[in-house]
Amino acid sequence: MSRIWLPIQSTNSKKKIRRPDYSSTNQGLTYINPYFAFATNINLNPSVTSEIAANLQYRDKSVKLSYYENSNVINYGFLYNEPQNLLIYRPQNFERETGYNLEFMLPFSSNFWSSTNIVSFILNKIEDSSAVIGDTKPYVYYYSNHVFKLKNELQFSLTGWGLTSRNEGVFQRNSYFQLDFAASKTFFKNLSCTLNYNNVFRNRTFTENFEVSNVRSNAIFFVDNCEFSIAIRYTLGKIKDSIYKEKEVNENSGRIK
Repeated sequence: MSRIWLPIQSTNSKKKIRRPDYSSTNQGLTYINPYFAFATNINLNPSVTSEIAANLQYRDKSVKLSYYENSNVINYGFLYNEPQNLLIYRPQNFERETGYNLEFMLPFSSNFWSSTNIVSFILNKIEDSSAVIGDTKPYVYYYSNHVFKLKNELQFSLTGWGLTSRNEGVFQRNSYFQLDFAASKTFFKNLSCTLNYNNVFRNRTFTENFEVSNVRSNAIFFVDNCEFSIAIRYTLGKIKDSIYKEKEVNENSGRIK
């Protein structure tokens, strides 16, 4: 008897409100030098996102198409205080963001090798009356995780992800790629050792170009998040599955940063 696999289709729409976190809305000003400062913004408003999406799934493969509109989207911009000759970098609300997203999820598995692959084609545009609107072009987000389970309880993992260059109306941003590595080994059934090394190539450099409130910015951000860690775990006896299920009772807990 042969099995017939039918694709699963679904459509949904949702609307959500994203409140600014507390660290962005307190009243603070940090001087980097006499002419440049970093500030928070007590006047930030919540962002409201409306989204409609359609999903098609066949076995473990899926494709998703979505469209969203976001009002009062929060990004960082500049404000020039002319009397003080001070340039202030702070979070602010941009009027509107719209975007399309076509996402493919393609898992794969064999005897010793399993892989999860995600590719998203994105076109989004950020607009604001105080900004100069540049080109809008599609870009690609990609994620690929590979796990190799070898003999003697030895396991390797490689994860690569990144973005191509992005032209999003107000903002023009560069492409980047990151590779993470992990290896684990189990000894005597109860003792396991895991080695993690993220951002192997140490290449997290971001560029961001925009013009807001008559201030033109060409910025470069250097992110040093390369980390090497070793974890050792020993299990005492058999661990039963927990029946505890966390329930969120405070919707504002995620705003505290």
